[in-house]
Amino acid sequence: MTIDTKEELDYYYNLYQARKDLAQVELTYSDMFEIENTIVDNAIVEPINMTIFDERITQETLDTMLATYLAIKNNIIYPNVFLITEPIGFGNRYHMQTINNQIYGHELDFQDIKFKVNFGIKYNAYEGFNLLMNMLADNKAIIEYDWGKGSRYADVRLKEAPKTEKDTFSLIVSKFSFALLNPFYIPHEELNDPASVTIENLIEIPITPKFEFTVTEGIETTITKTEVGTTNTEVIEFDGTGLILPYTVIINPEDKTVEFDDGTNAYDYINKAYNTFLEIENDGKEYELTIVTASGTVTWKVTWKEWVLD
Repeated sequence: MTIDTKEELDYYYNLYQARKDLAQVELTYSDMFEIENTIVDNAIVEPINMTIFDERITQETLDTMLATYLAIKNNIIYPNVFLITEPIGFGNRYHMQTINNQIYGHELDFQDIKFKVNFGIKYNAYEGFNLLMNMLADNKAIIEYDWGKGSRYADVRLKEAPKTEKDTFSLIVSKFSFALLNPFYIPHEELNDPASVTIENLIEIPITPKFEFTVTEGIETTITKTEVGTTNTEVIEFDGTGLILPYTVIINPEDKTVEFDDGTNAYDYINKAYNTFLEIENDGKEYELTIVTASGTVTWKVTWKEWVLD
């Protein structure tokens, strides 16, 4: 199944939410049709569009749809809605640091990413433009760039999107300009096993891993960064005294937040004698990340962005 528009993504997301409210019962098309316009926890349940979705509704299928929706809903490009042409700004630029006209160093100097967006080729031009603008209004966007040997990603913010009137071909052309927030990167994620993760940073911007861990037994959880081959360490220590097990904590260095998975603040449980976040510096060394809960059980997920220049 392909999902080409945000309406379809929203449709399946809403269907998923309604499905959750209807308990763990598999529904056929006729079942859904019978409850059309029925209020379920303040949500209108719509009938299934059989031209798009003609199979039994299972939890697994809808979970997959939801995962797809969440994975791509913030990407700036939806297939078939518009066409991208004349891209620029996908390379690298450096600012030279000088004293008396002598170069003593350099630093990354991000240039804006720009391209023309042509609306109306396979989709209504005005609706396509509005879809993209509504999506970008409140979200940090992610650009995916496939250079022929795999995808690279970059976080951006919209700076400019002037719109032309429809031309003789019923197209709307807009020259979008985005501020590049970081180098292009390859996203990484490690779950539970292996119990340790080794990271090397080849770019001068620090890598800031995001941690999500669930404690089912024990009180004190320690995340340790160790320089490989040495005893040099930095730690994050989380003291779960008084918390009801199990609990899940998310340590997000990009947002500078420490929260439980329900969104409530967990910062007070961080031992302030140590770190709140960890960084992987660009110093030619490898660092190993490990997690342990004293006399207990913990599972974790580590995500980070590997900066690249190619």
